[in-house]
Amino acid sequence: MEKLKERITENSIDYILTGEYCIPDLMVEDEGYMIGRWGCMHRDYLKKNRPAIYSNMLLNGKLWKYLRFLQSK
Repeated sequence: MEKLKERITENSIDYILTGEYCIPDLMVEDEGYMIGRWGCMHRDYLKKNRPAIYSNMLLNGKLWKYLRFLQSK
């Protein structure tokens, strides 16, 4: 069997070889917003009670902007 590289790039996505599996090397950027107490509480609420909405917003990069918006209200 041919030995695979540890890092593979295909379709402009980096993959890391872990055992026999290639896992996409995806990272979510932390934009460093100050979300305050209410933003933290709302983030925890979304994570616990609305995991689909939390995951969707996190992966689309909208979560931190949304939580920052809550603080400015």
